[in-house]
Amino acid sequence: MSGIILFVLLFIFLLAGMPVYAGIAATCIVFMNTAGIDFFMMIQRMYSSVDKMTLLALPGFLIAGNLMDKGGLAKRLVSFCELFVAKLPGGLPIVTVIASAIFGAISGSGVATTAVVGGIMLPEMEKRGYEPSYVGALITSGGVLDAVIPPSVILVVYGAATGTSISDLFKSGFSVGLFMVVSTIIVCLIQGSRKKDVVIIKKEYTIPMVIDTLKESILALLAPVLIIVGIFGGFVTPTECSVVLIAYVILVCGPIFHELNLASIWESFKKAALQSAAILLIMATAGVFGWIIAYTKLPNMLMQSILLLTSSEIIIILAVDLVILVAGMFMSGTAIVLIAAPILTALCSTLQINAVHFGAMILMTLAIGCMTPPFGTCLYASSMVTKAPVEKIALKVLPFIMVYVLDLVLVALVPDIALIFV
Repeated sequence: MSGIILFVLLFIFLLAGMPVYAGIAATCIVFMNTAGIDFFMMIQRMYSSVDKMTLLALPGFLIAGNLMDKGGLAKRLVSFCELFVAKLPGGLPIVTVIASAIFGAISGSGVATTAVVGGIMLPEMEKRGYEPSYVGALITSGGVLDAVIPPSVILVVYGAATGTSISDLFKSGFSVGLFMVVSTIIVCLIQGSRKKDVVIIKKEYTIPMVIDTLKESILALLAPVLIIVGIFGGFVTPTECSVVLIAYVILVCGPIFHELNLASIWESFKKAALQSAAILLIMATAGVFGWIIAYTKLPNMLMQSILLLTSSEIIIILAVDLVILVAGMFMSGTAIVLIAAPILTALCSTLQINAVHFGAMILMTLAIGCMTPPFGTCLYASSMVTKAPVEKIALKVLPFIMVYVLDLVLVALVPDIALIFV
């Protein structure tokens, strides 16, 4: 069975109404049966896809996010941020995007970022009249930035696999990530100016009101400070940081704020367990599918075909980005980088492309792939959190995809955007 038939079969299963994880699993089973591969391999690949120490941070941060929501920290953080953006159209969406970018850089997981920031911001945004599907689009577009903004796991893998300087990739990722964040904020401003069905805070903030807000927010602000200082300072790992954050939130929201009790703590843990299970199930089956795609050597064949079609450097770069984009809709960024690394390295050498510039574009493309319908992984994570249908979120996320694609084209045409700090 060829790779193309494999994708067609997957589309058929999904169009038939099967859940995503079930459709992917069914496709893998059909392929393995046809190819005569032992089904024990599927179990092994599913296990290895989620057998990663870094994934231990996922349920930890999900628990922390749920506790922050129930304990009142989220609304205090929102109040603090609104001091600066309350009068702007799309102020709360801007807060959501910035929070996603920061948390994505810290956690290194787009799925975790989408889930945690969504859990924190959804209740507050719903109170303002924003639809859950729009919130899903926001946290999806912000969550995927983990692939670009350092410290990024995929960035490190790419540097190691292609021999590109990781420190230079970090500098490039910071500039490109900032560029994408600013672009997203502009979209939020434009959309906010057109929305007539949401509540915009009109009140004037006097000095006493600002002081009162800061007093209410100071303990809430220490939560993200713990993450930033702990991880960037090298004091704790992301997993350890999630545990510290859970303890801090329980301490602050329980005895101090009196907004957290044993019942709400239990609900937060239970909700996080269900969210984690759903996300990990998709990741496990997607891991098998990614292995099968690599087994069919479809990415390699696509890359080689590009070189036969044209000798134009820009066209080749954009074509490679397109292939990576499509692959990113189905496979993890790490798997794509490892599979395509030899070809990407050869392309840089043959076309004499700056390896850091090229790497930044690949990482941007992987980020876009994670949010692109119909199979972008962050889409399903945001659907799990917001309870909005994937198709509705996909519709609302299209403007952000278009802006990110425009960013990608601009970075391809103007390398200085990616190399300004290199």
